[in-house]
Amino acid sequence: MNAEDPQHITPQVTVILTAYNVRPFIAQAIDSVLQQTHLDYELIVVDDGSIDGSAEEIASFRVPRLRAVRQTHAGSSEAKNAGIALARGKYLAFLDGDDYWNPAKLARHVAFHNSHSAVDLTFSLSLSVDSSGTVLGLMNARPSGYVSFTELLIDNHIRCGSSVVVRADALRKAGCFDTSLQACIDYDAWLRVAQLRPANTYCIAEPFTFYRRRAGQISSDWKRMQEAHSQVMQKLQGLSSNWQSSHTRIAKSNMHRYYAYLEYERGSLGMAARLLLTSFRLAPVHCLVEPRSWMMLGAIASRWVLSERAHARVERWAFALRSRYLMSFGRN
Repeated sequence: MNAEDPQHITPQVTVILTAYNVRPFIAQAIDSVLQQTHLDYELIVVDDGSIDGSAEEIASFRVPRLRAVRQTHAGSSEAKNAGIALARGKYLAFLDGDDYWNPAKLARHVAFHNSHSAVDLTFSLSLSVDSSGTVLGLMNARPSGYVSFTELLIDNHIRCGSSVVVRADALRKAGCFDTSLQACIDYDAWLRVAQLRPANTYCIAEPFTFYRRRAGQISSDWKRMQEAHSQVMQKLQGLSSNWQSSHTRIAKSNMHRYYAYLEYERGSLGMAARLLLTSFRLAPVHCLVEPRSWMMLGAIASRWVLSERAHARVERWAFALRSRYLMSFGRN
């Protein structure tokens, strides 16, 4: 087969890259796909009505396997669903326009899927990076191995939507992306795939995905996330045969710890402390045995009492400690 032939009817993978006002980053995202060592793919880039020149940046790539689609701004879920409607691949890989991949990502995921027919969704580890590309740390809370529906419900182990490769028929069966949600769009879709059948979700414990942290992201708006997360919990309660109220409490507790982190990042320490307290009240036993809760408490206290310079040293140490803690799961 000619890997550059856009008329190839069934590419093994369809990469769906969605973009909205990401001009400084979109070229790196596209390049990271074009540099993949696995060549049997098509790339669909959906520009969701950008007004910052992203569309022109996308148009500068004249590559046969790349199809560019532009739509009136409708949101991330609409853009991803538009890509799915055009996709011809057996597997779907998603990439946000400000994230990027390691060149070996698709090859590793496809090899695993091809040898594990009972797995519908794989995800890699993700490293968070800042606007300049400096690595901030590891994101995932549970690297390596199978992740059940309940485990994913309690804690979003996938973290980054750009880390997922999913069987196209499974995602279509699960219902694609919910256009009524204002946040938690990826998480909702992955949960619906995970509940299709047992042992169908797997973490490839290698850092193949780079997630961009920057101002203005939906993922930094915790109030919007809180509302959407509650919607997802209510919607999915009827899908799980072994749903327990404790699952919801622990899930909300984990999310409130994350909201506390977002407020901590902004320097709003009082709000961060209140959100962390809410996390504890929702699931006290879980919080007491969860190291991330203590790390978050230590970070808030450090920033409150130490000088900026001393706190910066403590924060660097804490990031390194957190990464070692997260990676330790992969060795169990």
